[in-house]
Amino acid sequence: MKIKLFSRIPIALALAAVVFIPGRFLAQPADGVSVRIGLAGRNFSFLPFFAAQQMGFFSQEGLKAEMIYMRSPVAIPALSAGEIQYTTHFASVVRAAIKGFPVRVILSTSDRQLFSLVTHGAIRRVEDLKGKAVAVSNPLGAHAHVTTQVLRNFGLDPGKDPKYVYLGEESAWVAALESGLVAGAFIQPPTSMVLKKKGYNVLVSAADYVELPVTGLSTSVERIQKNPGEVKATLRAVYRGIRFVKDNRAGAVQLIMKFLNVGQDIAAETYDSTAKYLSENGVSSEAAIQAAAKIWET
Repeated sequence: MKIKLFSRIPIALALAAVVFIPGRFLAQPADGVSVRIGLAGRNFSFLPFFAAQQMGFFSQEGLKAEMIYMRSPVAIPALSAGEIQYTTHFASVVRAAIKGFPVRVILSTSDRQLFSLVTHGAIRRVEDLKGKAVAVSNPLGAHAHVTTQVLRNFGLDPGKDPKYVYLGEESAWVAALESGLVAGAFIQPPTSMVLKKKGYNVLVSAADYVELPVTGLSTSVERIQKNPGEVKATLRAVYRGIRFVKDNRAGAVQLIMKFLNVGQDIAAETYDSTAKYLSENGVSSEAAIQAAAKIWET
């Protein structure tokens, strides 16, 4: 059954990007305003934000942007309290908005999860994971959903066969893979590319099977209401970062090398396998919004 976007708390408000179309940003940029943006991680998903900073898009929009790495349990309270003005967290913001917190996602960088299934050399097909163990972040959230959806697509019974080993973060998944504790895990680029170079298999990309927003720009309802010019300027800068990455391969590869501290070969392979999944306009599709609501409304 299709989820009604305006039942309970309106999902369209939790995912406010539906009203922020980049080509219609008409307000003038703020003048030298300092903004703090909480980054949820450091992988290809966050490259548009780094591009916006490195290429001067924030400053050209009259903003002084400071990037701060923080996890979602810290980011959401910090956003609500005004200690940061924006965050790149998507899933946790949607969950918080559905529960009644005055926070909103206002831009999506991609409607496709960028995880790839990385396995030991002996596991050459997804079906070979039968009887094995797979690393998963936790029972809830995007990583578990992606893992389950893709494995089901190949006729497996996720969580039972293969069984799940809950390990929290990517560094733990990699350690478990290298130690033999698990036979596979869905891992983000460029780590997936680094492991491939070490001899591990990269079997499938979750982006080809799961439509679900990955990263976005989020802020508080108060910010949207009281500082619309600043919000739109920030949106423009991040959107320009997305367009730079999509339209400038050579420049984007250089940014990947700097942002993710990898060599040119890994950076180029990361770009070629993932840039195509970045959003064209910063707005999530109806299908992606419905998927997000289905997962995070519970």
